[in-house]
Amino acid sequence: MIKYKKEDIASLQIKFTESPSDLEAYYQLVETVYKRDLNVDLSEYRIGSSDNTYCLVAKHKGTVVGGLLGVVISPESENLLPLESDTFRLRDVLPEYCQGVRKYAELTRIVVDPCFRIGDHIVYELLSMFVELAVRKNIDTYFSLSPLTLCRTYRRVGRRLGVEIVPRTDINYPAKSPYKENDVTLFINACRMTRNTNNQAEGGNESQIMYEELVI
Repeated sequence: MIKYKKEDIASLQIKFTESPSDLEAYYQLVETVYKRDLNVDLSEYRIGSSDNTYCLVAKHKGTVVGGLLGVVISPESENLLPLESDTFRLRDVLPEYCQGVRKYAELTRIVVDPCFRIGDHIVYELLSMFVELAVRKNIDTYFSLSPLTLCRTYRRVGRRLGVEIVPRTDINYPAKSPYKENDVTLFINACRMTRNTNNQAEGGNESQIMYEELVI
């Protein structure tokens, strides 16, 4: 396996895409990496494209080497986020993150090609770009579901983004397929974002982020 150098990482193109070829390459990467690293088969769990779905990819010389999906809904919507079910709705379990917001989202299928795992650069850039999208699209809260093996990465990236991580053990997440067939410890991550009005008054445009990691 060829490991790429830091200069290759720095030359990556990271963008939102609706290209069918990019989406297919992204899903193939997700399915390969999740099966190899986590023994989770996602081949039958692709998320369909819609006006409320955003795919962000990292490309190196035209090849997709990382990415994530963002699925957006409004609090009153009857649609489900990928981590939800009819008996597990985030607006019921975590009302403090869903009530009084304009929209909320789930970040899912976060993936980086093993050859490009040089530090946390790609994950950091992906999450940073999604936060920028959240501000533009009035997404006040986002959630994600991650296996235990990714916890350290998200903690490091969280610190770089200036967010506070607070473990909680009071949420009992009912694992869905394909995770429930595997001994995978899952984490719900919840992030409530608000504008930093003091920073705006000074001419800045950064967002102030409050973040909690819910340990299952």
